[in-house]
Amino acid sequence: MTSTTKAKPKAAERLLAAVCADPDDNTARLAYADFLEGHGEPERAEFIRLQIELAQLPAWDRKAKLLRFRERLLLVRHGEDWRKELPELGGVEWGKFERGFVAEVILESLKVATKRFDVILAASPVTGIQVNSLDGITAKPPEPHRWLRSLRLGGPACAVPGFIAQIVNSHWVATLTRFEVSGTVLATDLAVIAGANRLSQLQELHLTQGSSSDAGIAAVAKSENLANLRVLKLPPYNLGTFATDPPITVAGIKCLAASPHLTNLTTLDLGNQRFTDDGVRAILTSPTFAKLETVSFTGSALTARAFELTTGQTRLRDVNLSQCVIGDVGAAALAKSPQFSKVARLDLRACEVGAKGIAALAASPLAKHLRVLDLSDNPVRASGILELSRGRWPELHTLNLSTSGLGSESMKAFQAAEGFGRLLDLDLSNNEVGAAGAIAVTRAKWAGHMVRLNLADCKCVAGAILGGAATLRRLQYLDVTDNPLMPPGVEALLEGEWPELTDLKLGGTSGGDSGAKALAASGLLSRLVSLAIDRFPLSPEGLAALFIGQTPTLVELNLSENETLGDEAVRVLSNTSMPALRKLAVSTLGMTEAGLPQLLAAPTLAQIRHLEYEGNPITDDLQQAIWARFGNPEPVPLPAAPTGHGHRVTIR
Repeated sequence: MTSTTKAKPKAAERLLAAVCADPDDNTARLAYADFLEGHGEPERAEFIRLQIELAQLPAWDRKAKLLRFRERLLLVRHGEDWRKELPELGGVEWGKFERGFVAEVILESLKVATKRFDVILAASPVTGIQVNSLDGITAKPPEPHRWLRSLRLGGPACAVPGFIAQIVNSHWVATLTRFEVSGTVLATDLAVIAGANRLSQLQELHLTQGSSSDAGIAAVAKSENLANLRVLKLPPYNLGTFATDPPITVAGIKCLAASPHLTNLTTLDLGNQRFTDDGVRAILTSPTFAKLETVSFTGSALTARAFELTTGQTRLRDVNLSQCVIGDVGAAALAKSPQFSKVARLDLRACEVGAKGIAALAASPLAKHLRVLDLSDNPVRASGILELSRGRWPELHTLNLSTSGLGSESMKAFQAAEGFGRLLDLDLSNNEVGAAGAIAVTRAKWAGHMVRLNLADCKCVAGAILGGAATLRRLQYLDVTDNPLMPPGVEALLEGEWPELTDLKLGGTSGGDSGAKALAASGLLSRLVSLAIDRFPLSPEGLAALFIGQTPTLVELNLSENETLGDEAVRVLSNTSMPALRKLAVSTLGMTEAGLPQLLAAPTLAQIRHLEYEGNPITDDLQQAIWARFGNPEPVPLPAAPTGHGHRVTIR
């Protein structure tokens, strides 16, 4: 062994130790990335630099959009291998990456954290834990415990009576800046959180299910302990499910808006609490919320009055008004409101906004600031597209027009639009735009930079148009699901050049065996990460022809509802090397009772972590075996009948 070879791991250990010693220091992380690049790991180095840059950008930023595509690709190709470099520890699962390194671990219990913290912190700059059991809560956290910034409670930990009081009054929360609970939290629990003196450093509170009520909101508003709070996300109100408290009323919202302590809040999501106009106005005109940037009013019946504001310092950047049914008049009022003049991401899904509302948005100051606009499930139609095309949207990179009543006559104006900057992501799904839609997209001046295009269920038969379009060569994601392309259209599509494509959705296109052969001949399977060819339909021969070559990067495969495959699908898959495959959908394949057991026994499929198998015969014993291998996703009883249909299961 040469001195260089000996020196390499020692240098790496020193650099990693520096990263783990100060998780906040990006300089140490970048130094480690430089080392990796110089020692044959350029993609790992790229990933570290990418996540550091991504952490410094707002979610709606154009560059952030592109970085997230690359981040996902690096993760699906290498993430599991990078996690395997970390030590195997009983009761510990290495979780999500932040700024290039695993930053969270999933623990069986708090006792595991006490026993394993030294090994964990030496291996990666971990600052967060997800805990599934409160066993060990009475012990003090390992010293030094300043490393613990984020705590997520889930699973059995949330089933313990009084679990909120136990955790927030323990030593484990003293250094937390982020606290998340996935179990049911009630108004009384929210009051306990608000009264916990040890949460004085908390900046983010995320509660995913339960109910809050005015009493819970009032406790938060009065809490000096939560003065550093920047993000407040409360559970959606679902009467009869997790909600036992009454919903939040205008009185509760006004109490929150009048709080003298919540002046640092930048993100507010009170769930679908059915805001009224007065509730929205109270939030947007509150001096307390002068720093507020991100807000959700989803599911509220609002009118224009909610946005007719003349006072208030709030300047929002990210607004969710989905299913608020504000109509054109409401959209026009929003467009005039100073609070919305710099919005970068606007969700107007299912708001009954049509041409007049779109015209008002296009003529407003916010048009020049918008990066992401969701107009899906609105009556946009041809007149709305015309108004959209007349506007100037220089920063817009993501546009969702799904299910907006568009037809082929809508697309000429869309094609000619000169007010768009460089769209990255366009969703035209569930519109009858036909071949005209494909032609418009491929010929538009703004199309050459797109990385994601969704044309699912668009009555499009223009496979050749898409395949021959030079403007689509940067696409990484293409969805043509449920378009009647037929074998010639699928073949023509796949004859095109797709150098960047990683995700391809061909389900329901009737490509058949010849389409599968064209896909095999295209060379795409050597680099695709996700492939959907459900309802294609495929025969066993077609499936075998598809996988005649190598599929080294395929992580997700959907073969569902190819009912003629039967148990032969298992034979083909068992003889195919797909080392990266983690998610497999084989629902309704026409299998016999022997099919699923053979699938589970296949050595080449041992690495799968998520399996969809609905619609295939399954016995209770087999269901038990599947749950033993993958885990039971929900605490539901077994089917009463000896045979039934499958479920979805995931290893996390």
